[in-house]
Amino acid sequence: MAGTDSPQFTRRFRRALRPFTIACAIGYPLALAAIAAAFRFVGERWWVTLAAMYLPRLGFALPLPLIVGLVYWVRVPRRYLVLQAVSLLLVVVPLMGFNPGIGRLMDQASGPSLRVMSFNVSFGRPGMASVIEQAQAFGADTVLLQDAKARFADELRNGFQGWNLRIDGEFVLATRHRLRNVFVPPDLTYPQGKGGAHYVHYTLETPLGLADVFNDNAAPRPRGSQGQRPARGDRLGPPARRQGQGRC
Repeated sequence: MAGTDSPQFTRRFRRALRPFTIACAIGYPLALAAIAAAFRFVGERWWVTLAAMYLPRLGFALPLPLIVGLVYWVRVPRRYLVLQAVSLLLVVVPLMGFNPGIGRLMDQASGPSLRVMSFNVSFGRPGMASVIEQAQAFGADTVLLQDAKARFADELRNGFQGWNLRIDGEFVLATRHRLRNVFVPPDLTYPQGKGGAHYVHYTLETPLGLADVFNDNAAPRPRGSQGQRPARGDRLGPPARRQGQGRC
Protein backbone atom coordinates (compact mmCIF):
# COMPACT_ATOMS: atom_id res chain seq x y z
CA MET A 1 0.00 0.00 0.00
CA ALA A 2 1.35 3.40 -0.94
CA GLY A 3 2.15 5.78 1.93
CA THR A 4 1.10 9.39 2.21
CA ASP A 5 4.57 10.48 1.05
CA SER A 6 4.60 8.30 -2.06
CA PRO A 7 4.48 9.83 -5.57
CA GLN A 8 1.27 7.92 -6.30
CA PHE A 9 -0.51 9.42 -3.30
CA THR A 10 0.73 12.89 -4.24
CA ARG A 11 -0.64 12.54 -7.77
CA ARG A 12 -4.01 11.39 -6.48
CA PHE A 13 -4.14 14.24 -3.97
CA ARG A 14 -3.32 16.75 -6.70
CA ARG A 15 -6.07 15.36 -8.91
CA ALA A 16 -8.53 15.61 -6.02
CA LEU A 17 -7.57 19.24 -5.43
CA ARG A 18 -7.77 20.20 -9.10
CA PRO A 19 -11.50 21.20 -9.19
CA PHE A 20 -11.13 23.15 -5.95
CA THR A 21 -8.02 24.93 -7.23
CA ILE A 22 -9.66 25.92 -10.51
CA ALA A 23 -12.75 27.15 -8.66
CA CYS A 24 -10.61 29.31 -6.38
CA ALA A 25 -8.51 30.64 -9.27
CA ILE A 26 -11.63 31.73 -11.15
CA GLY A 27 -13.82 32.71 -8.22
CA TYR A 28 -11.26 34.93 -6.48
CA PRO A 29 -10.92 37.60 -9.21
CA LEU A 30 -14.68 37.46 -9.82
CA ALA A 31 -15.30 38.07 -6.11
CA LEU A 32 -12.84 40.98 -6.08
CA ALA A 33 -14.55 42.53 -9.11
CA ALA A 34 -17.94 42.16 -7.41
CA ILE A 35 -16.64 43.77 -4.21
CA ALA A 36 -15.11 46.68 -6.13
CA ALA A 37 -18.40 47.18 -8.00
CA ALA A 38 -20.37 47.07 -4.74
CA PHE A 39 -18.09 49.68 -3.17
CA ARG A 40 -18.48 51.89 -6.23
CA PHE A 41 -22.21 51.60 -6.91
CA VAL A 42 -23.70 50.65 -3.51
CA GLY A 43 -21.25 52.18 -1.05
CA GLU A 44 -22.74 53.47 2.18
CA ARG A 45 -26.35 52.76 1.17
CA TRP A 46 -26.12 49.19 2.56
CA TRP A 47 -24.72 48.40 6.00
CA VAL A 48 -22.72 45.40 4.74
CA THR A 49 -20.76 47.40 2.16
CA LEU A 50 -20.53 50.30 4.60
CA ALA A 51 -18.78 48.08 7.17
CA ALA A 52 -16.58 46.44 4.52
CA MET A 53 -15.42 49.81 3.17
CA TYR A 54 -13.72 50.54 6.50
CA LEU A 55 -11.85 47.24 6.68
CA PRO A 56 -8.11 47.24 5.84
CA ARG A 57 -8.07 46.85 2.06
CA LEU A 58 -4.83 44.85 2.15
CA GLY A 59 -6.83 42.00 3.66
CA PHE A 60 -8.43 41.37 0.26
CA ALA A 61 -5.00 40.27 -0.99
CA LEU A 62 -4.47 37.58 1.67
CA PRO A 63 -5.87 34.69 -0.45
CA LEU A 64 -3.65 35.62 -3.41
CA PRO A 65 -0.36 33.91 -2.38
CA LEU A 66 -2.28 30.82 -1.23
CA ILE A 67 -4.08 30.50 -4.56
CA VAL A 68 -0.89 31.10 -6.54
CA GLY A 69 0.91 28.41 -4.54
CA LEU A 70 -2.00 26.03 -4.98
CA VAL A 71 -2.13 26.60 -8.76
CA TYR A 72 1.60 25.95 -9.00
CA TRP A 73 1.58 22.84 -6.80
CA VAL A 74 -1.53 21.19 -8.27
CA ARG A 75 -0.14 21.92 -11.76
CA VAL A 76 -3.30 23.22 -13.33
CA PRO A 77 -2.87 25.13 -16.62
CA ARG A 78 -0.78 28.26 -16.20
CA ARG A 79 -3.55 30.45 -17.60
CA TYR A 80 -5.01 30.40 -14.11
CA LEU A 81 -1.90 32.22 -12.92
CA VAL A 82 -2.77 35.01 -15.37
CA LEU A 83 -6.10 35.36 -13.58
CA GLN A 84 -4.21 35.96 -10.35
CA ALA A 85 -2.37 38.83 -12.02
CA VAL A 86 -5.82 40.26 -12.72
CA SER A 87 -6.68 39.70 -9.05
CA LEU A 88 -3.60 41.63 -7.97
CA LEU A 89 -4.57 44.49 -10.28
CA LEU A 90 -8.09 44.56 -8.82
CA VAL A 91 -6.74 44.73 -5.27
CA VAL A 92 -4.18 47.45 -5.99
CA VAL A 93 -6.20 49.78 -8.24
CA PRO A 94 -9.96 49.83 -7.51
CA LEU A 95 -9.84 48.45 -3.95
CA MET A 96 -6.71 50.14 -2.58
CA GLY A 97 -7.07 53.20 -4.81
CA PHE A 98 -3.65 53.25 -6.46
CA ASN A 99 -3.34 56.08 -8.97
CA PRO A 100 -0.16 56.28 -11.07
CA GLY A 101 -0.74 59.98 -11.68
CA ILE A 102 -0.35 59.69 -15.43
CA GLY A 103 -2.68 62.66 -15.91
CA ARG A 104 -0.05 65.00 -14.47
CA LEU A 105 2.36 63.98 -17.21
CA MET A 106 -0.12 64.66 -19.99
CA ASP A 107 -0.62 67.97 -21.72
CA GLN A 108 -2.99 70.38 -20.04
CA ALA A 109 -6.53 70.43 -21.37
CA SER A 110 -7.04 72.97 -24.12
CA GLY A 111 -10.50 74.02 -22.90
CA PRO A 112 -11.46 75.96 -19.78
CA SER A 113 -11.15 74.13 -16.47
CA LEU A 114 -11.74 74.54 -12.75
CA ARG A 115 -8.99 73.29 -10.46
CA VAL A 116 -10.07 72.93 -6.83
CA MET A 117 -8.00 72.18 -3.73
CA SER A 118 -9.68 71.33 -0.41
CA PHE A 119 -7.73 70.99 2.82
CA ASN A 120 -8.58 70.60 6.51
CA VAL A 121 -5.92 72.76 8.15
CA SER A 122 -6.70 71.58 11.71
CA PHE A 123 -6.85 75.16 13.04
CA GLY A 124 -3.57 76.10 11.41
CA ARG A 125 -1.37 73.32 12.78
CA PRO A 126 0.27 72.58 9.39
CA GLY A 127 0.96 76.31 8.98
CA MET A 128 -0.66 78.54 6.40
CA ALA A 129 2.61 78.90 4.50
CA SER A 130 2.62 75.20 3.60
CA VAL A 131 -1.03 75.36 2.53
CA ILE A 132 -0.35 78.33 0.25
CA GLU A 133 2.74 76.60 -1.14
CA GLN A 134 0.75 73.47 -2.00
CA ALA A 135 -1.99 75.50 -3.67
CA GLN A 136 0.59 77.23 -5.85
CA ALA A 137 2.37 73.96 -6.64
CA PHE A 138 -0.87 72.30 -7.77
CA GLY A 139 -1.93 75.33 -9.77
CA ALA A 140 -5.28 75.51 -7.98
CA ASP A 141 -7.51 78.45 -8.79
CA THR A 142 -10.04 77.73 -6.01
CA VAL A 143 -8.93 76.76 -2.49
CA LEU A 144 -11.29 75.55 0.25
CA LEU A 145 -10.09 75.36 3.86
CA GLN A 146 -11.82 73.82 6.86
CA ASP A 147 -10.98 74.18 10.56
CA ALA A 148 -9.33 77.52 9.85
CA LYS A 149 -9.21 80.62 12.05
CA ALA A 150 -9.86 84.28 11.30
CA ARG A 151 -6.44 85.22 12.71
CA PHE A 152 -4.85 83.79 9.58
CA ALA A 153 -6.71 86.28 7.36
CA ASP A 154 -3.71 88.58 6.82
CA GLU A 155 -1.40 85.67 6.00
CA LEU A 156 -3.93 84.27 3.56
CA ARG A 157 -4.44 87.65 1.88
CA ASN A 158 -0.69 87.99 1.39
CA GLY A 159 -0.41 84.45 0.05
CA PHE A 160 -3.39 84.75 -2.29
CA GLN A 161 -2.86 88.29 -3.51
CA GLY A 162 -5.37 89.31 -6.15
CA TRP A 163 -7.73 86.47 -5.19
CA ASN A 164 -11.21 86.78 -3.69
CA LEU A 165 -11.00 85.74 -0.04
CA ARG A 166 -14.03 84.81 2.05
CA ILE A 167 -13.97 83.71 5.71
CA ASP A 168 -17.08 82.30 7.41
CA GLY A 169 -16.25 80.93 10.84
CA GLU A 170 -13.93 77.96 10.32
CA PHE A 171 -14.45 77.96 6.53
CA VAL A 172 -12.23 79.84 4.10
CA LEU A 173 -12.63 80.29 0.36
CA ALA A 174 -9.82 81.71 -1.78
CA THR A 175 -10.57 81.87 -5.48
CA ARG A 176 -9.39 83.59 -8.63
CA HIS A 177 -13.00 83.70 -9.83
CA ARG A 178 -15.73 86.20 -9.07
CA LEU A 179 -17.95 85.26 -6.15
CA ARG A 180 -21.60 85.52 -7.20
CA ASN A 181 -23.38 84.34 -4.06
CA VAL A 182 -22.74 82.86 -0.60
CA PHE A 183 -25.16 80.88 1.55
CA VAL A 184 -24.34 80.07 5.18
CA PRO A 185 -27.00 77.76 6.70
CA PRO A 186 -28.39 78.31 10.21
CA ASP A 187 -26.47 76.85 13.12
CA LEU A 188 -27.22 73.25 14.04
CA THR A 189 -29.30 72.89 17.19
CA TYR A 190 -28.65 70.22 19.83
CA PRO A 191 -30.20 69.65 23.29
CA GLN A 192 -27.07 71.23 24.78
CA GLY A 193 -27.33 74.31 22.60
CA LYS A 194 -26.41 75.52 19.14
CA GLY A 195 -23.39 74.43 17.15
CA GLY A 196 -21.78 76.13 14.18
CA ALA A 197 -22.92 75.76 10.60
CA HIS A 198 -21.03 72.89 9.03
CA TYR A 199 -20.95 73.90 5.40
CA VAL A 200 -20.94 76.99 3.21
CA HIS A 201 -22.40 77.12 -0.29
CA TYR A 202 -20.68 79.40 -2.82
CA THR A 203 -21.67 80.25 -6.38
CA LEU A 204 -18.69 81.19 -8.54
CA GLU A 205 -18.52 82.76 -11.98
CA THR A 206 -15.98 80.59 -13.80
CA PRO A 207 -14.94 80.06 -17.42
CA LEU A 208 -17.22 77.02 -17.30
CA GLY A 209 -20.18 79.15 -16.27
CA LEU A 210 -21.77 79.32 -12.83
CA ALA A 211 -20.36 76.67 -10.47
CA ASP A 212 -21.82 75.64 -7.11
CA VAL A 213 -19.05 74.90 -4.62
CA PHE A 214 -19.68 73.42 -1.18
CA ASN A 215 -17.16 73.83 1.63
CA ASP A 216 -18.10 71.30 4.30
CA ASN A 217 -16.72 69.61 7.37
CA ALA A 218 -18.01 66.62 9.34
CA ALA A 219 -18.67 67.77 12.87
CA PRO A 220 -18.76 65.52 15.94
CA ARG A 221 -22.13 65.32 17.67
CA PRO A 222 -22.08 66.70 21.23
CA ARG A 223 -21.94 64.01 23.89
CA GLY A 224 -25.39 62.77 24.82
CA SER A 225 -27.05 64.45 21.85
CA GLN A 226 -29.77 62.58 19.97
CA GLY A 227 -29.65 64.86 16.94
CA GLN A 228 -28.60 63.79 13.46
CA ARG A 229 -24.95 63.69 12.55
CA PRO A 230 -23.96 65.39 9.28
CA ALA A 231 -23.38 62.71 6.67
CA ARG A 232 -20.65 64.36 4.61
CA GLY A 233 -17.10 65.20 5.54
CA ASP A 234 -14.58 67.66 4.26
CA ARG A 235 -13.02 66.92 0.92
CA LEU A 236 -9.37 66.00 1.22
CA GLY A 237 -6.72 64.99 -1.26
CA PRO A 238 -5.22 66.44 -4.42
CA PRO A 239 -7.15 69.05 -6.35
CA ALA A 240 -9.59 67.95 -8.99
CA ARG A 241 -9.49 69.32 -12.50
CA ARG A 242 -13.05 69.70 -13.75
CA GLN A 243 -14.35 70.43 -17.23
CA GLY A 244 -17.92 71.38 -17.97
CA GLN A 245 -20.48 73.12 -15.80
CA GLY A 246 -21.54 71.41 -12.62
CA ARG A 247 -21.28 71.18 -8.88
CA CYS A 248 -18.05 70.83 -6.93
